[in-house]
Amino acid sequence: MPGPRYVGGQCPRRSYLAIRASELWYELLIVTGSDDPGELGSMERRRTGQASQSPIEVLSQLPSLVVLDRLPVAALAVADDGAIVFANRACAEMLGFTQKEMTALTFRDLFCAMPADSSAVAAMRASAGVIVELKHRDGSPVKARMSKSALQRDDDPVALATFQDLTEELWVRGS
Repeated sequence: MPGPRYVGGQCPRRSYLAIRASELWYELLIVTGSDDPGELGSMERRRTGQASQSPIEVLSQLPSLVVLDRLPVAALAVADDGAIVFANRACAEMLGFTQKEMTALTFRDLFCAMPADSSAVAAMRASAGVIVELKHRDGSPVKARMSKSALQRDDDPVALATFQDLTEELWVRGS
């Protein structure tokens, strides 16, 4: 039995888009295990012909958030107003939060002893290379060495730094 007939034998565009949207939503559920579109950052799409590309070409086509999320070291991006705009899995695990919970926090929620009179980006730049104290979800302190921001222009509205957890090492040494 043939399918429904449409004017000109074509399916209306709106119906096609609605069907395609539901297929993509279902694919999101299957691939990420979540219906949160924010989880798409952890999904990697393979491109046709990728095997014939050089390693640098493959690397240059990877989305930056996917790469940052997969780093084994904690990475955190903070906006000038103090909003946490990105935290990778390693950072969330180090502080006992989920990634989604991390982006609901602010700079002041996580950093124990930062100057109150400066912006979050300025405070992070001033603390580059030193040991900072962060707050774990359970309230305990997490001591970590913070890197220099990867975004270095004075007018950058965000700071992106990595953190090396030193809590256990400092506890053993008694510092």
